[in-house]
Amino acid sequence: MPEEYDVIIIGSGVGGTGIGSILAHAGLKTLILERNERLGGACSSYIKEGFTIDVACHYFSHCMKGRFGKILKRSGLVYKKDGKLGSDYIQFNSDLASKGRVKFKGRPGYSQMGFSTQSSSKSTPKPAESSDLDEKKTGFKKAEQKELISVIGNMLQMSKKKIRELAAREIDLKSWVNEITTNKKVHDFVAMMCGTFFTIPPRLSSASEYIICLQETVFSNDTGYPIGGSIAIPTAFAQGVLKNGGDVRTNANVTKIIIENNRASGVIANDEEIRGKIIVSNAGIKQTVLRLVGESYFEKSYVQRVKDLMPSYSAIAYKFALSKPLIKEDFAFVQLTQTKFGPLADKGEEKKAPMAASYLMPIPSNMDPNLAPPDKQLIIVGTAAPPFVKNWKRWADIYYQDILSFYPELEDLVEFVDITTPVDITNYIGKAGGPVEGTALTPSQSGKRRISSELPIEDLFVVGDTAGTDTHGVGTQLAADSALKCADIILKKYNKLISTLPRA
Repeated sequence: MPEEYDVIIIGSGVGGTGIGSILAHAGLKTLILERNERLGGACSSYIKEGFTIDVACHYFSHCMKGRFGKILKRSGLVYKKDGKLGSDYIQFNSDLASKGRVKFKGRPGYSQMGFSTQSSSKSTPKPAESSDLDEKKTGFKKAEQKELISVIGNMLQMSKKKIRELAAREIDLKSWVNEITTNKKVHDFVAMMCGTFFTIPPRLSSASEYIICLQETVFSNDTGYPIGGSIAIPTAFAQGVLKNGGDVRTNANVTKIIIENNRASGVIANDEEIRGKIIVSNAGIKQTVLRLVGESYFEKSYVQRVKDLMPSYSAIAYKFALSKPLIKEDFAFVQLTQTKFGPLADKGEEKKAPMAASYLMPIPSNMDPNLAPPDKQLIIVGTAAPPFVKNWKRWADIYYQDILSFYPELEDLVEFVDITTPVDITNYIGKAGGPVEGTALTPSQSGKRRISSELPIEDLFVVGDTAGTDTHGVGTQLAADSALKCADIILKKYNKLISTLPRA
């Protein structure tokens, strides 16, 4: 007889491990199946020559005060001390809100990343230091500085009612900014911020969703990084599954979801049949519908809707292991920004390989010194990349030289550099094109318009950054919100099943 579980979860990303931890704590016998040898999907890490290196380029907008903390709390993995949540399963360095900087190419020094407010209320933002937008550092003239402050101020002060009105208009971020200013430098700066959050340009991004995420990030004052690298997050959630009698398996490749009488009833993993009352896929909604289940089990209109979902751009990341520190300040990350922006290549323009508008450069070993050997430094430099490019070596070489133009001394410090392209990400996470967000946060794909986690087959759900109506957040926060809200759907729908389960 095949094994049987209450819940089988395909994939161990933040969404999969997050919902697994919650459901296991609720009493459901839970199994997580991960096809790779390490947990986490794109939110994972590996060890090489004494360095602990993230698979992708990560910096987290929320830690314990956000959705990670909510998952841990609902999983019974937290304690409260001095009014703050803590956990024996994971620790964050979350005192990093003031440690981000922007470096404009060819200009001296750094500008502080982001804006500060005088209190927890939504007061008018201002630069955290008087010299933040100094023309010598940024190229912004006084009038342009005022316009940029006006745009960011409007974002941070916008009421929930006005955000809902923006969502109803389905307006993109570029069009909304145009209602305030048409200044190109201001638009370029917004494009840099938007690319860091959503990995798509403002013309494609939902204005309302971007403002929600910016407000959450600024006012939570909880930006940070997990001790032990990105893999520490899914590892902590997986501990919640194991603590409550569940099972977590790596190198377990699911090739099929079993459908019987329009119900999901199990999976085939490594040619083995495993039965489950509830199947939750963290493999992406397209992968789930089109490959793991198959188009024939769905109505044509639903299949077409899934096919039409637009992913975000992918990314290319450079993981630099350095013999000594390049960044001697205690910065958590630096946003490397061009003085002149150009559009990312459109399909059919692969040969252009234009300069990236900006690069996000976290310094993980500044946030957790144990991620690099003593007196050495780990930095990761990532930028958005279109998924259609075939000759990634050429693009990688051009971007590498561009990164060196910000820090010419970098090359002499490199012990080794690992480069991750969209092809590598696709092979690792299994999502075509290697998108940073599987379903991009466009006006028609965000908020209440986002496709549901509950599929039109009984007992089948999808979590992660590809599905979840009314889910919000940047990157892993979006996946975590999907886990939280899908868990609510399941716990409500299967309340009778849960009430009959034996309690430890």
